[in-house]
Amino acid sequence: MKDKEKIFEMLRAAAETPLEEAAVEDFINKVDGDGLKIEQIDETHQKFNGIVYGRNLKRNDHYFKLVHLHRAVWTYYYGEIPDGYVVHHIDFNKDNNDISNLMLMTNAEHMKFHAENKKPQKPSKKSKFKCIVCGKEYEAVNIGRNLYCSKECLEEYKKTWLYGETRRCLFCGKEFTAYKYGNHKFCSHKCSTDYNSRQGSLVKICPICGKEFSTLKHENRTYCSPECANKSRRNKEIITCAHCGKVFESIPSKHRKYCSWECHVAHLRSSS
Repeated sequence: MKDKEKIFEMLRAAAETPLEEAAVEDFINKVDGDGLKIEQIDETHQKFNGIVYGRNLKRNDHYFKLVHLHRAVWTYYYGEIPDGYVVHHIDFNKDNNDISNLMLMTNAEHMKFHAENKKPQKPSKKSKFKCIVCGKEYEAVNIGRNLYCSKECLEEYKKTWLYGETRRCLFCGKEFTAYKYGNHKFCSHKCSTDYNSRQGSLVKICPICGKEFSTLKHENRTYCSPECANKSRRNKEIITCAHCGKVFESIPSKHRKYCSWECHVAHLRSSS
């Protein structure tokens, strides 16, 4: 209190004009307890300067309206907060937004301060589970899928349950282990390539440059090269809408039959 009175005396002595004296007295009245008080409405709402501030219950965070309450209190007493500065709760209690519990810090200082004074986290609750591989009971945090008691059981589960299905290669006839839910038909990439190459090839004509090119039967190639494919996207053709009869331009495509999505839906409804 003595230091506060000395500061007040220094401020009064430094004031030269009546306006400065009035500003100093207004500031002293605010700091000395004659300023606005924060009214606690209920557990989650506080009122200051005629504005009701509510706590963010989802994040358990500061009281806010358009501006956080602790920032509004600081601005009321000391003016605008400079860029790069934050208002810190001295006692770490976000419910205590009194001006005596607030201080101004740079953003870097604030982050460093909270990192050094971080509260220890409460240990997570553990539950008992039964391993689906070895049947052993174990305790683990109730997060995610707790199916295995160890990494060894996880690897065993992958081998037995996921990758334990034996199949025969469609090309060489060799048995191999495959993913249970996959569509693997060959034991290797080489067998897959050799099998597709033996199915024979087709000779097609590129619709852009007119060049003949060969492709495998299982490949759905239309153009001889990526350059011709890009040119086809730039070229447009005239198409008549199959529903309303409107003529429109579009990229060449055997699937484009309608001028709009509405016509597509309307045609499907009328044909059903």
